[in-house]
Parts: sequence; structure tokens; C-alpha cells
Amino acid sequence: MNSPLRHDLLLSLLLNLKQSWNLIIKKLIVIIMRLEKLLTIKSPQPMPPSLFDQFEQARREFNLALYWYNSVSDTYLLEYARYQKIAAQKKYNYLLEKIRAEESLKY
Repeated sequence: MNSPLRHDLLLSLLLNLKQSWNLIIKKLIVIIMRLEKLLTIKSPQPMPPSLFDQFEQARREFNLALYWYNSVSDTYLLEYARYQKIAAQKKYNYLLEKIRAEESLKY
């Protein structure tokens, strides 16, 4: 084989190889992107606490606010403690009524 023919043949092989590699790389990128979509599973949202759990939390908050209200002596803290106690009591009563309404619907 003469040199120019050999040179053209090598160049042609290199171009074909480059095109093949480009095609392989493009296909790999598509595969990787699809895998990323599959593997990026959104974590499930945490379940909101049940009504009974909310009620129990409100009961604890009310008892804590009541204890704090009864143990505070500073006038400014007493006013704040009174508001905390009232807010906790309203939340407790609201959830209690909600539970009662749900229970009455069951029967």
C-alpha cells in the first residue's frame, strides 16, 4: 500500500471510531440520566400526627403551662404564663371537641 492510501484508510478508521465512541457516549449519558431518575426516589412525606396524638400533646402543653403559671412569681412572667395557659387550654378544648365530634360521627 502506498502512503496516501494508507493515510486515508487510517483517517477513515479514526473518524469511524470517533463516531462510534460519540454514539456510545451519548447512549451512556441517556442511560445514566434514566438511572438518576429511577434512583432519585422522593422520600415519602412523614405522616401527620393523629388527632389523638395532637390531643395528648396539647394536654401535656396545658399541664406544663398550668404548672408554670402556678410557679411563676414575677409580674411580667406571670402575664406571659397566663397567656400561655389560656392558649394551651384553648388548643386542648378545641382538640377535645374535634375528637368528640369524630366519635359522634362513628355511631
